[in-house]
Amino acid sequence: VESKEQSGPDVLRLATDLAATLRVDLFDTLYHAVAIDRGIELITTNLDYVRRASHLGHIRLLSDWAARARIAERDKRYSRRDRQNKR
Repeated sequence: VESKEQSGPDVLRLATDLAATLRVDLFDTLYHAVAIDRGIELITTNLDYVRRASHLGHIRLLSDWAARARIAERDKRYSRRDRQNKR
């Protein structure tokens, strides 16, 4: 996402409102507030947060993300060392 400022007052206010309404940590809502503000989707593995916030939109579990299968090779594990040795 091309963006230079993601912590403007409106985004911080929204994140604070989400945290209070959903009864979650502010940290969990900051990324979601940015996604809502930018009109994009937050992809996360935080199932508890998705259950609490899915009615607001702009959020999806990584396991439900359709593009996931097209991003990486399946069933193959890479370690940092493996990638460095291949260079």
